[in-house]
Amino acid sequence: MIEKPAIQESLIIACLKNHYGLDKVILEFLPIGNDVNSAVYKVLANGTSHLYLKLRRNDFNKASVIVPHLLKENSVKQVIAPLLTKNQQEWTTLDEYSLALYPYVEGKNGFQNPLSDEQWVELGAAVKGLHTLQVPQELLKSIPNEDYSSVYRDEVKKIIQQIHGENFKDDVAEQLAEFMRDNVGKIDHTVKRSDELAEELKKQQIEFVICHADLHGANVLIDTNNQLYIVDWDTLMFAPKERDLMFVGGGVGGFWNKKGEEELFYRGYGEMKINHTALTYYRYERIVQDIVEFSKRLLLVSDGGKDRECSLEKFKQAFESNNVVEIAMREEHF
Repeated sequence: MIEKPAIQESLIIACLKNHYGLDKVILEFLPIGNDVNSAVYKVLANGTSHLYLKLRRNDFNKASVIVPHLLKENSVKQVIAPLLTKNQQEWTTLDEYSLALYPYVEGKNGFQNPLSDEQWVELGAAVKGLHTLQVPQELLKSIPNEDYSSVYRDEVKKIIQQIHGENFKDDVAEQLAEFMRDNVGKIDHTVKRSDELAEELKKQQIEFVICHADLHGANVLIDTNNQLYIVDWDTLMFAPKERDLMFVGGGVGGFWNKKGEEELFYRGYGEMKINHTALTYYRYERIVQDIVEFSKRLLLVSDGGKDRECSLEKFKQAFESNNVVEIAMREEHF
């Protein structure tokens, strides 16, 4: 989120002292990210230590902080593992939030800093490490399994009915509704193909692996020494490997859509066969989910301040040339 959450900083500071033993804490809110359920702070503690604090509301999954530890223990260095509390846990809680504290890594994300050829290969190797990770049995229950649910697609169908039958008083909401009306053909096609491909995949026997499930440029960090890290593990799930692979060449955010990037990634990932039905499904389904999420933020409520205009522009970009909608449709002709 790009506006501060409604929680007193004094409570956060007290929590950091009680659970991490930090003194002389100064918080600096960082207005970054597109997730309204997550907020991040830069933390100065004891006058010298710079740390990174993430607050997660509502749907915190303990696997999101344990899996990075497991990857690091398995020699996957492209992760930033959370610091442990005084009770040797990877996280703690404060009211409705779960808190995880990390070393602070200065850098830019994959949208701000295009990956070099070497970093594309490195990213591929790191993702292969994730996909082959053996997860302890006790952690399995906390990681959801792909079921090709139609929940988001059904929601989009309702949203389309809503925008045709309602005038919105809020200016941003009306702008979104008008844009969706202008692009209703593409939206209908996206939902229809996602429905059809989901039914095809249900009939297939596909190996599931542990997936990051939100592996776009904003969740790849390049530090000042050009070290690459995969960050933000809140969306972990067991799914076909294409759940992650679809981001490479998928154009999310208008990036990772250039010639040669996929070849470099797969040089690091290793030889394997892509299930193009799954890859196409996930590219369409990602668009479907974004339509729902952006609609919830902009059509159903009027709060959010600057987040609203920023979200509207990001939604519109998805329909631009060589962005996610066009690329998903292009995948139909692999």
